[in-house]
Amino acid sequence: MFGQYAKFVGIILSCALAFSTCNNDNTAESSLDDVMLTLSKDSVSVSSEGEDYRIDVTCNAKWSVSAYETWATVSPDSGNGNKTVTLTVTENATDAERKTEVTFTSESLIRVLTVYQACKIKAAAEDEVERLTITAAGVTFNMVKVSGGTFTMGATSEQGDDAYDVEKPAHVVTVGDYYIGETEVTQALWRAVMGYNPSHFVDDNNPVETVSWYDIIGTSYAGYAADYVYYMMDGFCYKLSLAAGALFPDSERRRFFILPTEAEWEYAARGGNRSKGYKYSGSNNVDAVAWYYENSNYTAHHVGQKTANELGLYDMNGNVWEWCSNSSNLYPATKHMASSECVIRGGSFDNDARNSRVSCRDGYTPESGNRFLGFRIIFRQQ
Repeated sequence: MFGQYAKFVGIILSCALAFSTCNNDNTAESSLDDVMLTLSKDSVSVSSEGEDYRIDVTCNAKWSVSAYETWATVSPDSGNGNKTVTLTVTENATDAERKTEVTFTSESLIRVLTVYQACKIKAAAEDEVERLTITAAGVTFNMVKVSGGTFTMGATSEQGDDAYDVEKPAHVVTVGDYYIGETEVTQALWRAVMGYNPSHFVDDNNPVETVSWYDIIGTSYAGYAADYVYYMMDGFCYKLSLAAGALFPDSERRRFFILPTEAEWEYAARGGNRSKGYKYSGSNNVDAVAWYYENSNYTAHHVGQKTANELGLYDMNGNVWEWCSNSSNLYPATKHMASSECVIRGGSFDNDARNSRVSCRDGYTPESGNRFLGFRIIFRQQ
């Protein structure tokens, strides 16, 4: 009797042990299956000057990085758990674009980050663009000649499904010759002309922001009348024109700095008569040409750091929105200040890629300024 009982207990213990072993095996297998590895980006597009990018690694185990080119490296190159790493891409001084892949591995999982970098070849075309170097109040800046022409404005085919209704219908527009700022107006220039700096992100080389439309134009704007110069003495444009020695009625090269119309802004953003039909200003890769929320660290940046467009203009997309002279009417807009908002263009460091396209448009009240809103200037030869 006791022997049979002992045998019965032995069977139960054997089953329990077998169950325990089986359960442990399943736990081990489950642990392997539950390994997670994701990256905050699967590709980046970098200007020829080179940049640093932050990549967030989300992982619940040990991981390592394999970089195959010396011009694109990651630090740190290994870790355990979640971590932010830095991708460093050095300058590309060649005349060829380049591409590489950086591999992140955790146990059997592999994630690939693709790196694209622009080349210096665009500089040759930029050298052909006519530029004027102007000094006002001790600050020097460049204006780029835009030869007039006819173009299709608004939701053109390359904009695809990203186009908003306010960008429609696409329509044909003709603009004349003008000069436009190579960059957004900097804080250094604004302070030199106006005597103060209203900006939130204070840095002389950053675009000036937190300025209203009326701060720029003046409080008594009366349209493009022949005597408009005398009605805008409190605005930046009049004071800059005066500081640059441009307000001489008998001069053959009389200039008056002003905001671009929306059509002039978009024509320049698209590259004028050099346009290659890009979705963004100068590229189909937004990272190469724009500071926007995925690469800006939610702050404005120095002007002229990204790749220029076909005319050699910088930051036409991203960094800060830019005021235009038009009101925010539906297309086709033909009047100035016909509504309660003025057009802003280009997107900012705080916007996504969809709002950083050449045809994207929005509006803002002319009495208000904001840290995401700046401007660039033009003049038309008179």
